[in-house]
Amino acid sequence: MHETAEIAALRTRLKNVNVEYSSLLRKTSPALKSVTLGALRQQRHVLMARIAELRACEATRELRLTAHSSQAQAALMLVNYPSVRNIDYIGSPEEGPD
Repeated sequence: MHETAEIAALRTRLKNVNVEYSSLLRKTSPALKSVTLGALRQQRHVLMARIAELRACEATRELRLTAHSSQAQAALMLVNYPSVRNIDYIGSPEEGPD
């Protein structure tokens, strides 16, 4: 849950950096452009890398939870499944046991 909030905040920052980057492309003089755009580009890469890292952590956690849930369901099915030893006869009632 903490990662989701952090991802939302990072995405907002990334959007603001992208808006500033686009604005600079249109308005700034060539001398300032290269320095400022380089810094913004680096900031974008850092933000995107952190978002990717947090998403990978979330995906790993969800996968682990899904695996545990599947294992728990399988265990419950085994516990609740009637044992063959407890069944006297398997077949149609018309045939009857041999």
